[in-house]
Parts: sequence; structure tokens; C-alpha cells
Amino acid sequence: VASIAAGFATSIEMLIVFRFIQSLGGAAGFVIALAIIRDMHDRDTAASMLARMGTVIGFAPGIAPILGGYLLVWFGWRANFFILAAWGLLVIAMVSVWIAESNTQPDPTAMRPLQILRNFRTLLRNRTYLGYTLTMVFAFATFFAFISGAPFVFIEVLGIAPEDFAPVTITIIVIGFVAGTLLANSFGRRFGIERVYAWAIMLSAASGVVTAVLPWVGVQSVVGIIGPLAFFAFAMGFIFPLGTAGAIGPFPYMAGAAASLLGFLESAV
Repeated sequence: VASIAAGFATSIEMLIVFRFIQSLGGAAGFVIALAIIRDMHDRDTAASMLARMGTVIGFAPGIAPILGGYLLVWFGWRANFFILAAWGLLVIAMVSVWIAESNTQPDPTAMRPLQILRNFRTLLRNRTYLGYTLTMVFAFATFFAFISGAPFVFIEVLGIAPEDFAPVTITIIVIGFVAGTLLANSFGRRFGIERVYAWAIMLSAASGVVTAVLPWVGVQSVVGIIGPLAFFAFAMGFIFPLGTAGAIGPFPYMAGAAASLLGFLESAV
């Protein structure tokens, strides 16, 4: 509904309002998907399923700008919102047919404000949940800092043509992330989730440090940024599924609360 309304917006203020409402639906879908996976699987199996989901998520940033660009050129900016609305209707149909209720023990008090706060307090007092969540939060913050600053750095500072920006930068990052998600399941089963997660955190930290240090020593080039960040994206391919499974895994009876708090903190930071 918000997508259709955004497509008919007649001012930037209307567009912002409907985009905000649209984001509520997008956030709900992501959080509920995590909760459904935890409802249906134990921690280790959930890590495998989340890795598969991460592979699909990884392709989206690479495909969406390309499709959106063609729609913009061929049909105008409103077409993007109408296509999103059609996609939303398709998703509603698929969920209605294929997705059964996964919560077999619903909590009738879960929607009460005080109970929500109690659940969040329980989660934040758990060292396992807090450890996985905080490392994921800061890893995602770094990733989105790159996404936000990359257009200015590559186009204005390094002189990359705007039409070459996505193929040169985003595509390589997407490939690294997808490669990580494809290997996360097998590595996690062989070496254990905790060990592989620790390796991924160390790799992401090292990649971030290298990316920051190279410009300070005079290396300002596309390769100097994309090279280490490709390893960072590769590490993120492990961090997303393993960290999510590790955080939500101990809370099968409040998977929704655990997933929502995790998603909120990732977005807020």
C-alpha cells in the first residue's frame, strides 16, 4: 500500500512519509524471516538456513540498482514503486500458500509493552546474545558507512565515472559477501560456529584497518579500497548467518523479540 501511495506522491514530503511507512513493512519482513527460521530449526541448522538466506540477500544490492536504473530510464521514477507494490502482492500470495505458522507455542502476553521490555532486558543481560549482537552491530555499521561514503569517494575523489561505480565497486563487494555465505555453512559445521565467527570478526577488523591505513600512507586508489573491503565483505558473509544464529539460538521461545532487537540495533547504529 505504501509503495502504491509513494508512486502517486506529488511532493517530496509525501514521498518521505510513504517511504517511512514502506520501511516499516520491509523491516517487519526481515525480522519475521529470522524468527521463522529459528522456530523451525536448532541453532546449527538455523545457521545453515541463514547462510542460504544471506546468499539471496547478497545478490539484492547488486541487482536492485541495475533494475531500478533501467526502470527509471524507461518508465520514470514512479515505476520503481509500482513494481515494488506488484512484488509485494506476489510475496503475500506466496506466504499465504507456502508459509505455515511456525510459532507453535505463542505467548499471549508478548505484545504487552511491559512484557516486551522484560524480554529485551532478558536479552541484553545475556552475555551470549550481547556478544554476538554487538559484534554484528559494529560490523554492519562499518559496512553501511562504506555504502554511504563510497559514491563520493569513488566518483568525486578518485574520478570513477558514475556509470562505472556500481560494476567496479558494489559488484565486487557483493561477490565477496556471497562467497562468504556459501562457505559459512560448511566451515561452521566443521570447525564450530564460535571459532569460525571469531575468525570472521578478526578478518573484518584487519580488513577495516588496512582500508583506513592505506590512504594515510599515500595509497589512494580504487584497488587500495576495494581490495581489503572485498575481504571485509567476505567476512560479513560469515558474520551475518553465524552471528544471527548464535544470538537468536538460545531463545527459541522469544525468537521474535531476539530478532527484532537485533535488527533494531543493527539499523540504529
